[in-house]
Amino acid sequence: MSKTNIIPSRIADGVTLYYIEDSKYKTNYTNVYFTLPLTSENATKASLAAKLLKRGSKRYPSMAELNSALDMNYASTLSFSSFKEGEKTVFAMSLATMKNSFAPNGEDIYAEAIGIAFDALLCPLTENGGFKEEYFESEKKNLKDSILSQINNKASYSRTRFISEMCEGEAYGTNGEGDLSALEGITSADLYDFLKNMIETAVCDIYFVGTESEERVKELNKKAFSGIKRACGERIKTSLVTDIKGKNVTETLDIAQAHLWIGFRTPATYSSPDYLKFVLFNMVMGGDVSSKMFMNIREKLSLCYTCYSALDGMKGIFMAYAGIDPENKEKTLNAFFEELENVRAGKVSETELEDAKKAYINRMKEIQDNPSLLPAWFHMRLESDIPRDPSSDAEEIARLTLEDVIWAAGQIEKDTVYFLTKTETESYSEVME
Repeated sequence: MSKTNIIPSRIADGVTLYYIEDSKYKTNYTNVYFTLPLTSENATKASLAAKLLKRGSKRYPSMAELNSALDMNYASTLSFSSFKEGEKTVFAMSLATMKNSFAPNGEDIYAEAIGIAFDALLCPLTENGGFKEEYFESEKKNLKDSILSQINNKASYSRTRFISEMCEGEAYGTNGEGDLSALEGITSADLYDFLKNMIETAVCDIYFVGTESEERVKELNKKAFSGIKRACGERIKTSLVTDIKGKNVTETLDIAQAHLWIGFRTPATYSSPDYLKFVLFNMVMGGDVSSKMFMNIREKLSLCYTCYSALDGMKGIFMAYAGIDPENKEKTLNAFFEELENVRAGKVSETELEDAKKAYINRMKEIQDNPSLLPAWFHMRLESDIPRDPSSDAEEIARLTLEDVIWAAGQIEKDTVYFLTKTETESYSEVME
């Protein structure tokens, strides 16, 4: 695997362009990320603004006209979204265009697409100092319905509740899509002010992946910000919390399959020199279908329908999940902690270790082979004090040993057990002894 050549350059106050040349495919990708502190208000307003911007701009005052302009520009695609990244709310604009070299008549596809995209972002459809009221009320209702519907996906809902309980009092516990109480009081003028303030003050990172010249990409994106008075603050850091809450939380719903989460605090973030030791430990425990959780708890013991583990390298959290029959809670917990103790005791076969390494290395290859995935991968690691690249991460994983996995397994500390189960079980929340 060759290292990704990423070239950063400042194009405005607090705006950095990251240029990645990639000639594998016929598409250029441009991702623009604005970063805000993760609060219920910011998450809610960012979610709502992302929904509204797709409805049209002053230049293209309807969704149909906006999409038609993109279609006419060789099927360019434009989307707006917002999401939680560590303890940050990220507002994203994503643009995909056919490369200019494939234009049959020499059209500047990229320049036209950038113009359409930034017009939608910077010149949205407004009236009376706010977003167009008809569109605003429609999308406000859509966001309310979306937040309410989170409960319909019980696995995803249980994860949101688990994180909320484990990280109570921390920004990380905030729902990334937004909050109904915050949504209720937002007006179209409030939201438009939020968008303008974000564009003028939030840290902005632009990733370009493709083959247009670096200078041309820099010129077009710099032009888009030329009329904006930027006054940018510092980058937002996600806090590493190692205090153990020691919670055991059970909640009930009218469901048949229960959802079990086990959360651990770790000292491992992207900035940690030992971070990849925890990554390999995660792969051995439950990060792949070759893992101990999948092969032993699911396949051999048949205790769960699905199971996996994950490591958040921004927050320093290791978590394990199992979708189970409600009566299998204790058996599943016992089986999980038995597997954890096996890893801590070095009971990991050479095959298990090598399969875990191969699975992670293959993921890094997939990241490098898919240019649309590179912006998100690098952006998540921007606050790392250690420069990271898919190829160097893969090389380091290959060098790690069983002793490294044993060491990482010994560093994690149990924090919260969260159990979402059927209504027949009494609901309670207590601190574990």
